[in-house]
Amino acid sequence: MGISGVTHPATGVYCIAVPGAFAGVDVAFVGADYTFDTTGTGSPGEATIVEVASATGGCPVGQFEIHTYRNANGGVGGVQSYDESFYFMVP
Repeated sequence: MGISGVTHPATGVYCIAVPGAFAGVDVAFVGADYTFDTTGTGSPGEATIVEVASATGGCPVGQFEIHTYRNANGGVGGVQSYDESFYFMVP
């Protein structure tokens, strides 16, 4: 399967269209790209979080909704929506 489109409607939110796959029915895997994300760049350190939303609301029906976050300052700064690099796969 290939990706036919990606939109970025808000900070930390990505909508991915995959022909032949349907969000909520088909499984998707995501992960942070350590080389280009913010993990470990702050003090005492930051962590990148990437998740697939099983119940979408910010993307068109059938598209996969991905959320990316930054856990700032070891959790002290809270989790914030943040644009992060990630990988995506639908088997």
